[in-house]
Amino acid sequence: MKSFSHKRPIRDDAGMKIGERPGPAFRVTDKELGGSFGCHRECRLVVGLEAGDILSFRPAGTRQRVTAAAVDLYRSVLQWNVDRRHLEKARKKKESKQRLREQRRLKYAESKLTRPIE
Repeated sequence: MKSFSHKRPIRDDAGMKIGERPGPAFRVTDKELGGSFGCHRECRLVVGLEAGDILSFRPAGTRQRVTAAAVDLYRSVLQWNVDRRHLEKARKKKESKQRLREQRRLKYAESKLTRPIE
């Protein structure tokens, strides 16, 4: 598999290549950030894979860079997915409990209506 450890040439005063150094790979997203990002809502996101398995993010046209280790981001995304599944399960459980409560209320109200008058 191709590695993302891109290399940039190191040149001497004469312009001759004397070595290489790691260089980041940057890409720009297709869509803009959107309304919840304030003044950057119309900017696209620049994502970089840098040396040391570091991911960097910044709005296009700015220097406001945010970095994180790839392993940490992977762990966070896995945790978000688990949390999302737990929330969906809890919502379904809450809906079923609500339906049961409604059925009990209706049954109680009907029993009051059909009770003989004393």
